[in-house]
Amino acid sequence: MNIPSWLLDIEESKLFHLSVHVLLPAVTWAILIFVAYREWQARRKLAGEIRERMQVEQALQRRSRYLKALAEVNQLLLSNPGYREAYEGILRLLGLATGASRVYIFENHPGEEGKVLSSQRAEWCGPGVEPQIDNQLLQRVLLEESPCRRWLAILLQGKPVTGKIDELGQEEREFLEIQQIKSILILPMHVNGTFFGFVGFDQCDRVREWEDSEIYLLRSAAMTLCQHIERKQALEEIASQHQLLEERVKNRTAQLELANEELEAFCYTVSHDLRGPLTGIRGFSQLLLDELESSARTERDYILRVLDITDRTLQLIDDLLSLSRAARTELQRTWVDLSEMAQIIAAELQLQYPHRRVEFAIQDKVTAHGDEGLLKAVIQNLLNNSWKYTSRKSLAEISFGSSVIDGETVYHVKDNGAGFRMEYVDRLFQAFSRLHTAHEFPGTGVGLATVRRIVQRHGGRVWAEGEVEKGASFYFTLPDLS
Repeated sequence: MNIPSWLLDIEESKLFHLSVHVLLPAVTWAILIFVAYREWQARRKLAGEIRERMQVEQALQRRSRYLKALAEVNQLLLSNPGYREAYEGILRLLGLATGASRVYIFENHPGEEGKVLSSQRAEWCGPGVEPQIDNQLLQRVLLEESPCRRWLAILLQGKPVTGKIDELGQEEREFLEIQQIKSILILPMHVNGTFFGFVGFDQCDRVREWEDSEIYLLRSAAMTLCQHIERKQALEEIASQHQLLEERVKNRTAQLELANEELEAFCYTVSHDLRGPLTGIRGFSQLLLDELESSARTERDYILRVLDITDRTLQLIDDLLSLSRAARTELQRTWVDLSEMAQIIAAELQLQYPHRRVEFAIQDKVTAHGDEGLLKAVIQNLLNNSWKYTSRKSLAEISFGSSVIDGETVYHVKDNGAGFRMEYVDRLFQAFSRLHTAHEFPGTGVGLATVRRIVQRHGGRVWAEGEVEKGASFYFTLPDLS
């Protein structure tokens, strides 16, 4: 119908004057039709706006449901000790939020000949939907040879699989139709960079096209689950390593206990079975020496050698027993006056060797928290060591004291004796390792090893500094555990 120009003027809201008496019946009807048309257009526009607003509200409500489900999934994962225990609750939350008919999880696992299989581990179904959790076709599935093999390449790339069943290939469609599926959404799960499995959403009551916003939010849920699995697997690995370490420590402890028992038996043998004969040999040798006339030089020389050997052997036995006690004695910690110990030991040395000129400088009121007997062995060995290696000095100087360095008390014994080259410092505290020959300075090489063992048992450190013919300094720490 051709609309007159004056009607168009009305539509365009132009001013128009029309006398009623000139209106013809046909024109009156035209005006009525136009008014009805304009009213229909307005209602149509309003309906479109309402429909658009409803769609926006529905999208917001759907997004709100999804976000709420995501938050509840997080809470569920945090409150469960293992991720598999949370599967059922997670699938229920996702199923109710999405309105899907069936939600499930497949996990990959190794099969025969190194092939990767996939099996359904958990499932949630809406009302009236037939469960598939017991479907043997969904267990130990070799994806690369299954009717859904095209999924594998897509999922490996981290992309979702989605589609309507009637748009799929025949083999895939027939496999899914058995489960009454009309639309499907599959989301990959990657854990520590490895394809772990997938989360699936089946729609059985209608054909559904999943929106991008829905897929995005559901992928966030799948990623949250994967991150939780990674954390749980890391914790399980730590626990496994801890258990393995405990077993190794237990086995090592058993071996050490056995070794200690053997060492104790050896020490008993040394102290009783060897010391007795050696003492007898020395005693009889001394008697022979006393009986021999001074003219029998050769015989006296032989006997003196025997006496020297037995003395050194007995000293070695004593040192071995001291080293053994240092390792086995149970610590009885108390406050110990190390200054008093050092003064007593120094006095004994000067009394034993009155011909030596030695100046001792012993700091007053030096104390430590530890086992009194073992700490006495430390001071005894260090002072004896300094006494021995200053024997060639016309005036020997030996000092004992302590100082605080970086908040830690450091004890020291210093001398002006033979010293040593610093490249050999690591050998000083090794048992039976000596930097000088027995002809230069007598000894067994056990004293400093005993010092190190005692200090380490107290939780401290020991080290040394020295320079040839300029003396040596020995330092050790003893943590205060009082």
